[in-house]
Amino acid sequence: MTHRNLQPTIAQVEDVIGYRFQNKNLLAQALRPEDTRRRYWEATNDRLEYLGDAVLETCAPLFWIKNNIDLNTLSQCTAASVCNLALQTVMLEFGLDAYLIGATDDQLEDIAQAREEHELARENNPTGEFWKGIHLSKTLADAMEALLEAMLMDSICGFYGIRPV
Repeated sequence: MTHRNLQPTIAQVEDVIGYRFQNKNLLAQALRPEDTRRRYWEATNDRLEYLGDAVLETCAPLFWIKNNIDLNTLSQCTAASVCNLALQTVMLEFGLDAYLIGATDDQLEDIAQAREEHELARENNPTGEFWKGIHLSKTLADAMEALLEAMLMDSICGFYGIRPV
């Protein structure tokens, strides 16, 4: 069942990421932080985040290897690709933090602090790794990993006609 009250949010997120989900519930699940107080039928993003982390750790090196990068640089690039601060930065740069579903007050406060520090760091250092040293919101990093996994599951399961459990 698709979440009717989330349709505008889901469509907006799809516009931002440039991907249309066949299974809208996967997207809704990816945007629902783990610690939310939820009803038993509302799945959170904890499983998607776990799988997304594994996918990033596997796929990031493959991308860098394909581009003939030496081993030392490969190691640094892979570490940067799976870094929680980098994942958080992607969420903030694309404004995806605004679309989290049912975040707790503590999570929202944590995200607001991360956004404030992110914007200040971006303003003071518009190039390079401006995001290093800013407050980490694990909620945002986890949501980005969950979103990547949801996209992968949706595209693979849709391609093979498999329905994710």
